Amino acid sequence: MRIILQIGLPAVVLAVAISIMTLLASAKEDVIPVDPILAIPIVQVMTPEAQVYTPRIRTYGEVRARRRATLSAQVGGRVEWVSDELIPGAFLTAGQELLRIERADYEVALTLAQSRLVEAQTALALETAQGESAAQEYASSGRGEPSPLVLREPQRAQALAQVSAAEATVASAELDLLRTTVTAPFAARVRMESVSLGQVVQAGQALGELASTDVAEVRVQLRDLELEHLDLPMGTQAKELGAPVTLMADFTGERRTWTGRIDRVDGELDPTSRMAVAYVAVQDPFGQLGGPAEFPLLAGLFVDVQVDGRAIPGAYVVPRHALQPGGALLVMVSPDEAGQGTLAVRHPEIVFRDRDNVVLTSGLEPGDQVVVSPLTTAVQGMPIRVLVELAALPDVTPNDTEPTDEPREGEQR
Repeated sequence: MRIILQIGLPAVVLAVAISIMTLLASAKEDVIPVDPILAIPIVQVMTPEAQVYTPRIRTYGEVRARRRATLSAQVGGRVEWVSDELIPGAFLTAGQELLRIERADYEVALTLAQSRLVEAQTALALETAQGESAAQEYASSGRGEPSPLVLREPQRAQALAQVSAAEATVASAELDLLRTTVTAPFAARVRMESVSLGQVVQAGQALGELASTDVAEVRVQLRDLELEHLDLPMGTQAKELGAPVTLMADFTGERRTWTGRIDRVDGELDPTSRMAVAYVAVQDPFGQLGGPAEFPLLAGLFVDVQVDGRAIPGAYVVPRHALQPGGALLVMVSPDEAGQGTLAVRHPEIVFRDRDNVVLTSGLEPGDQVVVSPLTTAVQGMPIRVLVELAALPDVTPNDTEPTDEPREGEQR
């Protein structure tokens, strides 16, 4: 029995294996050959054209008046008159009279000071006459040169000092009298007031707050890579006019715009964001000086800021997502009529970038086709095939650019 199993079992296994192989061979379908071209990666490309590109830096900030001042009294007394224009929101002109403090006490003080001045001038005249008389008498006696005491020179010097002091007292009294009238130090808008008719005020007491109306400012932060492309009034070679700026805000249901220029740059970086701080100046924000303002630029308004930089000639603009890790670009070279070519890896010089695009001045040649679709594997010289060729990005003008809502580092919206 054991011998039968030793001989018969291998034969059975062999027969089963042959049967299985026969069944598999009979069920095998014909193999369909694969076209090698289908294994080539398919990409989207664009052919950027050299152009003169104007960088647009987009940020935002809050509008504020260039100057603010606390209105205060320089002398004390009862308020006898208050202007009807000294109310919040009212516009004031430079030097406009706002209130008057009772003048009677200061007029009396001026009269007393003037009388003391007359007394001092009289005493000086007497001392001068006595000195001249003493000099004549001493000369007629033939006793030589008289001493200063004989000529009453110390007494005359004292009388002269008293005249100077009296003149200063008169000037101070006149100044106090002038200060009973409080005027606007510059063209301004009243932010708040805290004085009323009949109120007794003290010297130095705050009576209200003013904000200038000739210039409005917006504080913005700029990255160091953006400063290279802007005309900025900074350093020893500061320009008279900085880069042009467009301000935009949605207000009263409409999109409002204003124009200005970068007026100055802080002498230090912002300690939180480590970015440069610039100030955008908008002249005549309320149209009070005959400016073109169609709508007032109100303090406290948050605005989107678009700064126009210097034009970059010979620039190529490609989508930011076309950049590979490390800043490389994938380019298709030697394309044939069927749209098939080889992949080249370029390392261009990036001179500017924003949220959507990057701007290059080297690394591309006219007619180069840049790969803008993702590639799982990118190897120098590998074959690729074009599926779609996208249109080149046009030159972007300030009116075409939408402001970004993304907060910058270190800022809060």
